Amino acid sequence: MRIVFIILALVILLVLITVHEFGHYLAGKALGFKINEFSIGFGKAIFSRTKKNGEKFSIRIIPLGGYCAFDGEDEAETSPTSFNAKKPWKRLIVQVAGGLFNILFGILLCAVLLWSVGYDIKKVATVEENPYGNHLEVGDVIRSVDGTKVSILNGNFLPELLSKYSDGDTVELGVTRDGKNIKISQQVFEETDTESGTKSIMLGITITNYKHSFFEGIGRSFEVSLGMAQQVIVSLWQLVTGKLSVRSLSGPIGTIGQVATITQQSLTYVLILLPLLSINLGVFNLLPIPALDGGRVVFTLIEMIFRKPVPRQIEAKIHFVGIILLLGLVIFVDLFNIIIG
Repeated sequence: MRIVFIILALVILLVLITVHEFGHYLAGKALGFKINEFSIGFGKAIFSRTKKNGEKFSIRIIPLGGYCAFDGEDEAETSPTSFNAKKPWKRLIVQVAGGLFNILFGILLCAVLLWSVGYDIKKVATVEENPYGNHLEVGDVIRSVDGTKVSILNGNFLPELLSKYSDGDTVELGVTRDGKNIKISQQVFEETDTESGTKSIMLGITITNYKHSFFEGIGRSFEVSLGMAQQVIVSLWQLVTGKLSVRSLSGPIGTIGQVATITQQSLTYVLILLPLLSINLGVFNLLPIPALDGGRVVFTLIEMIFRKPVPRQIEAKIHFVGIILLLGLVIFVDLFNIIIG
């Protein structure tokens, strides 16, 4: 069964890679770029087809990436059809299209998540005993506690927001009931777990995820996606500043293993994972790092500002060094995590 979930993890990653490369492909076709090959995977081709216009479509044996190869992408302008012969603004659109497609796909997946199982907003599933009485009703959507928004995106989980109160304290809850936003004053109580002895502040309810309507899901998918993108950027910054250890990173092997593990848990975890991975891939590729799309964007912007490109041979060497360093990093991360278990 583990093998089955590893294969499923590979399929998930390949779908996200295909979306990314299709973004480059679609933008290139729309702007008149010559495309030599659209490939999913690396290494030897196991399937290949060439269209009449010379475009080659391939599926290759190593399912850990892909590419959309434009004519003359890393060369000087050798012909009117070559990549660098096109206007800088056109190249800029093509370069950002891959990451943008991943982010847009993530927004769509967020909408599916919100429609199907919900995510960060909670509603009352059952009303139980509260020694101080209970003013909440089944179906109430709890949106805030004393003015602080309940949101997983900001780390504002309902239990954590309640934990700062004491037995008998009154909190003001922002609630949506029957489509209307109202304020409810509710006393909390302290409950002790008989086995662990852990004390918790309770409302006297059980909660479940709130499933959004179609239009609600579309509207909030942008907010949820933005929150996920912020999480990616914050995590990267914490890695740079040393607040997160190398163990929090994953290379291709580690990522596939983690995705395979998560897919075994439940469909809900998969629905949360998919937009997070897609947005992660999109944001990461737009970072201004050589060899990534964001690094290529930097060189195009330099050309647009100074009206003169960096010599193509120098740019190509910088991207080459960048890809070698990135490959070295992901190999090191995977080996490091395997060695330390």
